[in-house]
Amino acid sequence: MAFLNDYSYLNKTGQKQEAYAYAKKSINILLSRLRGRDNESLPFDLDELLNLIHKDFLDDKIFYFLRSRDYVELGILLELNDSYEKAIDFYNKAIEKNRYSWRAYNNKGLSCWKLGRYGDAISSFDKAIEISNRQAEPWINKSFLLIEIIQVEEAKLSEQEVERFLEKKRELAEEALKCIDRAIKTNESMPVAYVNKGCALSMLSDYKRRRNLNDEGDRLRQEEIQCYEKAIELDEEFTLAWYNAACHYSIVGNVDRAIDCLKRSVDINSDMKASAKADPDLQHISDDPRFKVLID
Repeated sequence: MAFLNDYSYLNKTGQKQEAYAYAKKSINILLSRLRGRDNESLPFDLDELLNLIHKDFLDDKIFYFLRSRDYVELGILLELNDSYEKAIDFYNKAIEKNRYSWRAYNNKGLSCWKLGRYGDAISSFDKAIEISNRQAEPWINKSFLLIEIIQVEEAKLSEQEVERFLEKKRELAEEALKCIDRAIKTNESMPVAYVNKGCALSMLSDYKRRRNLNDEGDRLRQEEIQCYEKAIELDEEFTLAWYNAACHYSIVGNVDRAIDCLKRSVDINSDMKASAKADPDLQHISDDPRFKVLID
């Protein structure tokens, strides 16, 4: 089972590095056109410029004219280059300039997340929501993180410990579901939201089954596949929607449909083959000759 945030998807597809390279090239061209303005203090390379702006944070002597949203955009560039600590510094500077910048808090949360600082990330998303609760991004990012916390915690636990973790899992999954629903209420056309809603429903279904509430578990499973189908309806090339649908059909024993969905997923993005090889949700179809052909 896979869930999605902007970073994981961009990393899988290589788009993150491409986006940074494109931005760097474009800004370097822009800087090269400014040579007549101030040859003494203005560097002509993006990385040098970001370092110079960072050093000027305390005094604001050189770049006093930069606005809060400028610092947010520069922070995003640093995130694209995996410079998360420095990106957080830029977001904090944006917040210093405008304490009502929900984007600064939202993106600060994303950088904290990447550094494994989950508590700080949740606090940042909550602050962004407090400032502007009609924006979908903070709601959906918080839901992504809550789902990841469940996955990370479960991966570390023995079977007995997983049982003891069940109530916490339910609590986190229900909170994630509420966040996703708020995001969808704000913007109904985000396929990524439906994929992650399906993940949250899958986790709640697992909880119900472990508590011997099989009818409720079955109902949640049906809602789960409806979410993946909705994501595919919105974007037929959304590889993770097809992949998670394959996981769903594998678990419920529909081997043919699972194989079909997995084929669509790997046809769109061959990187999903590596995920499929190690995914326990697909173990039910792993002996099928068609599965072995798909992942080779």
